[in-house]
Amino acid sequence: MKFKTAYSDHPTVFCRSGSKIKNLYQKTYDSEGRQVLVKTGEKSLYDEIQAALESTKIENILARYVGADLSALGLSNGVFGDSTVIPRTPLEVLRQVDNIKRNFDNLSPDVKSLFDSADDYFNSVASGDFITRIQKLNLDKSESEVDSVES
Repeated sequence: MKFKTAYSDHPTVFCRSGSKIKNLYQKTYDSEGRQVLVKTGEKSLYDEIQAALESTKIENILARYVGADLSALGLSNGVFGDSTVIPRTPLEVLRQVDNIKRNFDNLSPDVKSLFDSADDYFNSVASGDFITRIQKLNLDKSESEVDSVES
């Protein structure tokens, strides 16, 4: 009698690698209102893998890094901020939105004219467009002052 060990011969199991073609499906509804999947096309997985080949070669990644591309190794500049002022509850969010609307209502009429509404004011502050609008207003004011001094 022979006891089997990890080093004993064992039968080789064949495992299929799968198909190079992936079927694409879309959800639709049949005449009775049930959800069914309908084949809409095919996609070649091999072609998709080969398309990413050049960007995954270690030689190309190192060449990008040597060329001062920090994204080559997944490095990014850190983002730091004061998270103590971020609202933690929905009520705090509502209070902050009300404060922003109150600030908008207290703006001078010429600054308020730059924005369509309090929402536009809030969105411009969040997107960074606020500074360019205010700078444009200051430019317009300085030009009108220069015109009044010259005449």
